[in-house]
Amino acid sequence: MNPSLTSALAQQISVETLARSLASLPIGTSLVRVHPAFPLAAMMPGRFEPCYDDNMTVEGPLRFTARFWVCGGDGHTNAQAVLDRWREWQWDVYDSAENGRDTTRVVSPEGYKVILQLSMDGHLSIGVSSPCFPFENGENLDDPGSPETIGRR
Repeated sequence: MNPSLTSALAQQISVETLARSLASLPIGTSLVRVHPAFPLAAMMPGRFEPCYDDNMTVEGPLRFTARFWVCGGDGHTNAQAVLDRWREWQWDVYDSAENGRDTTRVVSPEGYKVILQLSMDGHLSIGVSSPCFPFENGENLDDPGSPETIGRR
């Protein structure tokens, strides 16, 4: 747990982490909650969720999570480009979509967990989870106001 992390900072850095990862892809690529090819498979809005496994803790530590579809380009090619960028940044790669796997998980030096996942038909999604922070450091926990789309900068 990061005792100095706040909900606002956890959300900001999570979105920045996704935007930095997206920058490794071609211009015009974006991260979207609702992919035009399959609108019924919309991703949930970014949210704050518990960092514990029991249902008894009411005000325990939290983390911010968000997940998006990558819109534009080829899923396999995009996954490799993002993975290459993460390796350039020397992020810890825990498993890789290489060699027939469909999921890659990494952790940034600051403790942000990022996951790439290829669907069975080759569409790519990317998600992020912040480090845990104390419940007391949370604001706007019911409505984090996460973005619907993140464009490539």
